[in-house]
Amino acid sequence: MATFDSIAEEYALKIKNSVKKSGLTKSASLLTESSEQKVFVNALKEINEDVKKYSVEGKSLTESQKEDIFNRVGSKLGLSKPEKIYLMLKEASNDNFVALANYWASFYEELEL
Repeated sequence: MATFDSIAEEYALKIKNSVKKSGLTKSASLLTESSEQKVFVNALKEINEDVKKYSVEGKSLTESQKEDIFNRVGSKLGLSKPEKIYLMLKEASNDNFVALANYWASFYEELEL
């Protein structure tokens, strides 16, 4: 049975690997322009969908439980504000690339690869 912490570990690893594969730098200007950069955005979208498969006592996760998982992901990535990863997942899933780019620079600076 998966725990919130094990789910967060899996997602943190997926995010780290997508950043490494994408070759992204601190500049977010090309965040959605090439296939390499889309690796990161697509990973965020996949995680946002994947979390929906989990349940607690037969019930889908609440938004609060999802937020808890994603805060754990942010902590595992070394973010000073772990909740930022939850916001980035939402923006990527809504194709709100301007907002996502706003989070990118500080995320990249803090990310522990």
